[in-house]
Amino acid sequence: EMSALDEGAGGHRKVLEHYSATLLDQLISITCTGMILSYSLYTMDVDVRRIHDSDNLIFTVPFVIYACFRYLFLLHQETGGGDPSRDLLKDRHILVAGGMWLLVTLYMVT
Repeated sequence: EMSALDEGAGGHRKVLEHYSATLLDQLISITCTGMILSYSLYTMDVDVRRIHDSDNLIFTVPFVIYACFRYLFLLHQETGGGDPSRDLLKDRHILVAGGMWLLVTLYMVT
């Protein structure tokens, strides 16, 4: 949104005056890293492994990593990010990664 509006971003939304593209890129990187680490730790949690009777949920982490990296690619190389829900729901790569994650997860927990 900020890059699409360029210099007029602050006039569109006042809070955008306080951010820079560099800061937002760093925050997105930190958030993506936190998401991957959180999900990875979740899959290795003793209670989660006991509840789902599976030690193999860790093998679903690559799908999450790929989807996150794909979103970052769209954001930086394909001028995405204006509408994140569109990017997540219309991109074939992210949809395939999500579908594969779902299939593998269901297979492991059933």
